[in-house]
Amino acid sequence: MDVFFLYGLLVVIVVALLVWYFFTHRPDKLVPIIDDQKCHRILLTKALRQLNSKITWKKDKDEWEGIFDYQSGHFRVRQTKDTPYLQLMYLFFYETDFSDLELVREICNLCNKNTEISKLVYSIDEKQGTVDLHVLEGLMLPAKHAVGTLQRALNEIFSWQNAFTRRYNEAKGENDKTPGRDQEKSAASISRELYMLHEMEMARQTGQAEWHTSERSPEPLRQLLASALNMTDIVPARLTRFHEEGPSEVIDDPERILNFHYADSLIRDNQWAGTSAVLRLDYYDPRRPARLRHLLIVLNREDQTAETLYYRATLTRIPLSADRQMRTDAVEGDDLSRSVLLGYDLDSDKQADKFQYIWKEAEAKQQAGSTETLTDDERLLLSLKDAHTGLNVYRGKQLFLQRRYYEALLLLEDAYRRIIRLSAKDLHAMQDVYFEVCYLVGFCYSQLHQYERAAYYLEFTLPLHRVNYTEAYVNTLVAAGDIRSLNVIDTLLSQVIPSSDDEDDEEHAHDSQPLEELMPFANFLRRSKATVLITQQRYKEAEALLQELLNDPENTAFVLKELAHIRKLKGEKG
Repeated sequence: MDVFFLYGLLVVIVVALLVWYFFTHRPDKLVPIIDDQKCHRILLTKALRQLNSKITWKKDKDEWEGIFDYQSGHFRVRQTKDTPYLQLMYLFFYETDFSDLELVREICNLCNKNTEISKLVYSIDEKQGTVDLHVLEGLMLPAKHAVGTLQRALNEIFSWQNAFTRRYNEAKGENDKTPGRDQEKSAASISRELYMLHEMEMARQTGQAEWHTSERSPEPLRQLLASALNMTDIVPARLTRFHEEGPSEVIDDPERILNFHYADSLIRDNQWAGTSAVLRLDYYDPRRPARLRHLLIVLNREDQTAETLYYRATLTRIPLSADRQMRTDAVEGDDLSRSVLLGYDLDSDKQADKFQYIWKEAEAKQQAGSTETLTDDERLLLSLKDAHTGLNVYRGKQLFLQRRYYEALLLLEDAYRRIIRLSAKDLHAMQDVYFEVCYLVGFCYSQLHQYERAAYYLEFTLPLHRVNYTEAYVNTLVAAGDIRSLNVIDTLLSQVIPSSDDEDDEEHAHDSQPLEELMPFANFLRRSKATVLITQQRYKEAEALLQELLNDPENTAFVLKELAHIRKLKGEKG
């Protein structure tokens, strides 16, 4: 009897021990009622504890931030609202002089091309004149392998720290000996920084193409109205110019109003004539000719560089009051306001002189039979038939590369109109230029949110099957919310990713463009499709697609951001 009692007692003890071990050692014991954000913080805290490290957490509004040390490295962790994912940061792991900024940028780009999740970034300390290096990494800890995942992430960060330091030390000696290095650095002057800042702002503005004005090529008011507000068919009644000092000036001739050089209100003889000016335009809209409309234009002086005077034009259309013939939500009653940054070029001949030099150099090389030494710009110019078109394409492309889309459009569209008037023979000879101009014009309109016009030009480039042309077209459709976007993306995906029936197809096996080379394009299409699905509130399909994209490190940052966005949208929907 005692034997059976002891045996039963032993069984009970063993079962109790198993139950205790299960509930105290299973990796998911943290989760049951804990939200994902808190779960990840607890997982990270426990994982660091097993790595002999301790983390200190603090909350700042809707963000959690943790600080810990690991193997002489000082790390930070950040977790933002509505996302369970953690951002692991290894800050200030290296410091160098500002004069080596180009070298730092080059090595960061080289490293980032080979990283999976980690990203090397730099920041500039203007007061100290130094460049600081940091490593950032998105971190998602699985409950069963939290320690191993964290340790691999930390070791990867250390390896990229060593890789950067080694490559920097190897290249620094050669960089110091590079001729013209000081000249390149001097180009980054305050004047240049002001110039680029203003030009980038101009590239973000909505509207049609506008033009930098100058004393030789002043811009009429009609161009400003078309560029900023798409007002191309109005009937002007009166233009009043209010001066800072003295009486106002009134113009009532419609043609004089449309051709009025508005920059003269602020600039005369290539110099500032004042700090601000106000214009009031009274006009009729042909869609509602019985109502007199009013538009205020305020011109304000901004900054200047050695080449350009910058000023801001703010245009505000006064809305109409509702009446019996117009609904309260009618478009005519909407107020319309735009603020654009404009430039007044002081040396308009400089670019033309540079173009003439390149044109003559290209012709000289062609006559000497040295076509192998032609640059891309020179080859482009030689394919054109006249200098005027050549100048517009050359200058327009330079402005495009500087993201000065407003200015580029006027030149490129003029080149487009000239090219399409050529004979069939001449057009065939320069079809590469024609397609490139279509792409550039379409890209510019897309950046300016004129999506219908952008799609018009970009559709001409689709038969070429060039990845950059096609990506621009897809981006335009997605940004516009075009109903065709999903069908276009699915069609392209079916062409890029073969079905299982085609895997053994001999013709596909010998394709000149292997599937591996098209995978970045396929990933772009999938990301675009996910964006469309989210816009259409098809969250389940979007989440399934995003989970597939997680298999490729190239998509990690996008996927984490979009999953957090979906979660936020679901929360708002309730």
